[in-house]
Amino acid sequence: MTIKPITPLRQRMIEDMTIRRLKVSTQDFYQRAVAKYAQHFRRSPAELDYEHVRQYQLHLIQSGFKPANVNHTMSALRFFYKVTMGRRDALEMITLAKEPKKLRQVLTPEEVARLIEAAPSGKYRCAFSVAYGAGLRSSEVVSLKVSDIDSARMVLRIEDGKGSKDRLAKLSPQMLDELRAWWKIAKPKVFLFPSRFKAADHISIRQYHRACREAAIRARIDRSVHPHMLRHSFATHLLDEGVDIRVIQTMLGHKKLETTSDLCVGVVEADPKRRGPARQAPVQTDPQEAVATSVRCDERATRLIGSAFVPFSPGGRGHLPRLQPGLSRA
Repeated sequence: MTIKPITPLRQRMIEDMTIRRLKVSTQDFYQRAVAKYAQHFRRSPAELDYEHVRQYQLHLIQSGFKPANVNHTMSALRFFYKVTMGRRDALEMITLAKEPKKLRQVLTPEEVARLIEAAPSGKYRCAFSVAYGAGLRSSEVVSLKVSDIDSARMVLRIEDGKGSKDRLAKLSPQMLDELRAWWKIAKPKVFLFPSRFKAADHISIRQYHRACREAAIRARIDRSVHPHMLRHSFATHLLDEGVDIRVIQTMLGHKKLETTSDLCVGVVEADPKRRGPARQAPVQTDPQEAVATSVRCDERATRLIGSAFVPFSPGGRGHLPRLQPGLSRA
C-alpha cells in the first residue's frame, strides 16, 4: 500500500493550525473539508478562487446538508484562504448560512432518573450522572481524569474545554458518592472512564452517544435523545428551581449570557409553567446581597442535582437492567 506524501500546501496548513493551537479534531476536520472541496473540482485548492467556494457552498445546500454542516465546511475554507493562502478578504467573501434557531429539547427530572438507571453499564451510568449533575459537554465527560476530582473543594476540574478553556464545575455530595462507587468497581488509573480497547485512553464520544441512545430505548423515552440534552436539562431544571441565570452561566462555562439564554430560556418562554422566580428577579447591586443570592441559588442547585440520582451499589451491578442479546457491555 502506497502512502501519498503530504503536499507542501497541506503541510503549511497543518503548521498554521498547529501554531494557532487548534484542537486535533478541528485540524482533522479542516483538512478533510479542504480535501473534499478540492476533490469536488478535481483541482488543487490553490487553483480555486471565491467563485468556486460559492459554487461548492450552493452544491452542499442543494445536496441537503444542514446549515450548521455547511457553515463548518465554510469555516474550514475561511481558515484555508485567510491564513494559509494569505487572502485577508476571506471572511468577507466566504459567507455563512443563517442557522434557524430552534427550541432546545430537554428531559424532565423523571426522565433523567430513568435514563441514568437504564444505562448499559456502571461506567455509563456514572458518566450520565456526571453529565447531568455538572452540566458537562460530551467531550468534557469522556476526557475526565481521576485527578480532576477535588473532593476537598467539591469541584471538578475541566481541562481544555470548549475554546481551550479550563474551568471548575460543581461537585455535589451525591455525585461524589457516585464517582467513588464507580472507582471502587473499575479502579481507573488515569481516565475516569477508560476505553475497553486502549488501557491508556478514554471512551470515545461515539461510544458515549451510542450508550445514551441505548439507555433512552431501555428507559422508554419516546423521542430522540442525545447526551447534550443532559446539559440542556441541567440548565433548564436549575432555572425552573429559581437559580439565577447568571449562576447557571458560570456553571456552564459560558462567556456570554446570551449563550446561556439560548440554552434554557427559550424552553421556559415556550412553556410559562416552567418559569422560575429568578427570571423576574432584579439585578443585584449590593455586593453582599449578590453573594447571599449566589449562596441560596447554589443550595437549590445542589438539592436539584441530587434529586435525580438513585443509590449506586459499589458491590456489583445487580441494580442495572439486563442487557439485550447482542449488546456488549463497554
